[in-house]
Amino acid sequence: MKERGGFGPFSSGIGGKPSSLTIPEALPVEKFVGLVRVSSAEQGDSRLGLESGHAELARYVASVGGTLITVLEEVESGTHDEIVDRPTLLKALTLCKRHKATLLAPRVDRMVRSTCVHTDIKRSKVPLRFADNPNATEVIIDIQAALAADAGRKISETTRNALRAYREGGRVSKRLMAILAERYGESIPQEAIDGVAGKLGSQLVGCHLTEQGRSKGRAKGNVKQAREAREVYADLIDDIGKWRADGVSLRGIAARLNEQGQVTRTGLAWSHVQVRNILKRGA
Repeated sequence: MKERGGFGPFSSGIGGKPSSLTIPEALPVEKFVGLVRVSSAEQGDSRLGLESGHAELARYVASVGGTLITVLEEVESGTHDEIVDRPTLLKALTLCKRHKATLLAPRVDRMVRSTCVHTDIKRSKVPLRFADNPNATEVIIDIQAALAADAGRKISETTRNALRAYREGGRVSKRLMAILAERYGESIPQEAIDGVAGKLGSQLVGCHLTEQGRSKGRAKGNVKQAREAREVYADLIDDIGKWRADGVSLRGIAARLNEQGQVTRTGLAWSHVQVRNILKRGA
C-alpha cells in the first residue's frame, strides 16, 4: 500500500512529489537618527534631560531590533517658528535623508513646540517616530504638536507676566542684590537699591551696547553661523574640499551633490552659491 503524502514543510506534495520550501526574506533592519533636546544652557550643562533622552531612545531602538545611526544633542528653544533657527534639527533631517532613516525623539514636545517647524518637518518627507508613542498616526502627532505649541505659548506668556510684575512692583533680584553687596558691602545705600528696582537688561546702568559691543556680537554671530554650517554638512565637507582641489567647478560640485540626492539644510537643491559659501566659511 502506497504511503499517503503529507503537507508539512518537509513532506511530499500532491502525487508524492516533493513540495518546495518557501523561506520568507528577512525584514530590513530599521535605521534611526535620534534627537534629544533641552531648552536652556543650564539644562544642557546638567545633562540630566539629555541623558534621559539618550536612555529612552536606546531602549526603544533595542526593543524593535533597529540601528541607531547617531543621536544629536540640541540646546535650543522648541518654540522657534523658523526651522533655520534649529540647525541641529536640520542636521538630523539631512542625515535621515542620506541614510533613509527615521527621525526619532523621546516625545513630540521634546522635538518641537512650533506648528510652523512641525509643518517644515512634514514637508521634508522624513518619517517621524516618538519613543513614548511609537504607533501614533500622523493625525495624532499633528494634535500633539499643536498642544505642545500651545503649552509653549502659555509658558512664554507666564514669563512675560512675571517680568511685568517685577518691573511694576519695583522688585530687585537676588543677582542684583549680590552685585550691590560686592560693591557696597553689608551697608547698601537705599538710593542704590532704588536705582535698580524693577529694572531689567538694557534698562540697567552700564548695560547699553556700545559700537564695540555690537561689533563683538556680530563677529560672535558669524562664528556661530559658520559652526552651525560645519555641523550640518560635516559628512560632506571632505568630499566638497576634495572635488574643489581636483578642479571641479562650483556648479559641478553642486551637480554632484544633487545627483547623490543631497539637500541643503533648508531642504533645497544645491547651487553653486551654497557650495561657495561652504568653502568660504571654511566649513
